[in-house]
Amino acid sequence: MSCSYQVKTLKGQLQVISDIPLDATVRELYQAVAPIESSPIGKWKLMLMLPGKGPKTLKPSTDLDKQMVEFGVQQDGEYRIEVILDMGACHTTCKRF
Repeated sequence: MSCSYQVKTLKGQLQVISDIPLDATVRELYQAVAPIESSPIGKWKLMLMLPGKGPKTLKPSTDLDKQMVEFGVQQDGEYRIEVILDMGACHTTCKRF
């Protein structure tokens, strides 16, 4: 039992990740997206777009051990994920001018 995710990177590139098991954790999804996203991990978060439910941010601080099925992901589904800038990380690491 698996599903697919269309990932949109910070630079707007689209790539499909297929055959992600339903019991995959958010941590495993972050690991699958990391090679696609050119920005360093820790500077971005994932936002899952659920049809009929709207966007859900998958937070590294609280959601890493949750399974994707807990967010409503279903077998053979195709979902969209957007890589978004982690504003908290930017706030604490960006230099001020």
